[in-house]
Amino acid sequence: MNHLLMAFAAAIAFILGGLLAPKEASAGGPVGPYGSANFEIHQFYEALSPYGDWVADERFGHVWYPNAVAPDWRPYAVGNWIYTEAHGWYWDSLEPFAWAVYHYGRWGYDPNYGWYWVPGDTWSPAWVRWRYSDEYVGWTPEAPVTPVNYGGYDGDWGYDSYDNYDYWSPRRYGAPSYGPVADHWTFVRPRHLVAPAVRTYAVPRSNVSVVFNLTKTVYRPRYRNGRIYNAGMPRAHWSKVTRRHVKVHRVHRTSHRPAHHKARSKAHRRGSRDLHVYAPRVKKD
Repeated sequence: MNHLLMAFAAAIAFILGGLLAPKEASAGGPVGPYGSANFEIHQFYEALSPYGDWVADERFGHVWYPNAVAPDWRPYAVGNWIYTEAHGWYWDSLEPFAWAVYHYGRWGYDPNYGWYWVPGDTWSPAWVRWRYSDEYVGWTPEAPVTPVNYGGYDGDWGYDSYDNYDYWSPRRYGAPSYGPVADHWTFVRPRHLVAPAVRTYAVPRSNVSVVFNLTKTVYRPRYRNGRIYNAGMPRAHWSKVTRRHVKVHRVHRTSHRPAHHKARSKAHRRGSRDLHVYAPRVKKD
């Protein structure tokens, strides 16, 4: 069924789920990475609806499909990487939905409808897995974890069960099912990893499979010193192969979401090493 036709029904179910199940719980992971304000997880619906469609999914409850994106769009492509002292590699993007879908939850792929996002409650500088060598570095979105008790659609899209959301970060990881490697991996030369528009340096799709086999599987996000750390290509190794020093930024978390036209982080002000990010504490409804 076309997900555009499902969006209205999904919206009603999502809102009712939030209203009828007001149970609260602490956000997953340490308190440290979050801003002070609480954010109910059903509020993702309201925040992301202008930029995509919410669709019922038999495994994950409701998932979000972005609209108004290019046909060849993929997550973690429109933006750039910034290195931070406390969290490692941070994905920075001007896309209006970036604050949510690149720092909470996971991404899956449907061969008929494309990329979809599964909400989550744990903030990370980026939910991606990495591969690298001295010649290339690449990343791909982390896949959602299919609930352990999943047995297929049972006729109930209710939200009295929270197992459909991604509340396992970063202790559990799902196996990606994105199809061909070229459809979901992005590779660049190490020197271009910190480029302002990193996708313009991406290896052509026709060469991605070859580069994939020339690199090795490395880090996923994990807890380090009470925070989620995204090591990716280690800073020391990046400097060694590029013969450059990466600019290290300080993360300042805020509970106030900026307007879209002001979404560019302060780290992009000339000479600044301060990165202000919107990272509310997300609660289960």
